[in-house]
Amino acid sequence: LRPFLGQPTPLVPLFDRAVLFLADRLLHRSLPPTPSGARAPRWLLTVWLDGRAVDTPLVPEDGAASPVWPPPPLQRLVAPAVYAEEYLQ
Repeated sequence: LRPFLGQPTPLVPLFDRAVLFLADRLLHRSLPPTPSGARAPRWLLTVWLDGRAVDTPLVPEDGAASPVWPPPPLQRLVAPAVYAEEYLQ
């Protein structure tokens, strides 16, 4: 997971772990298992829930009037250029 223009947060797959996040707000990908991880079966389940809140600007937690920048549609537009190396992997 990587907040736009932020540091990535690697998550190691563990049994009984669920990861929930707003996919329109975070860059994300699933990497293939490493040789040691390929010995155990691994499941990846993706569920998309769509609603009115998708693509709406977030309001900062501190209650500031300006929304968090960039808005999700703009983030998706520029992310492939900003993270070109990661997109090629």
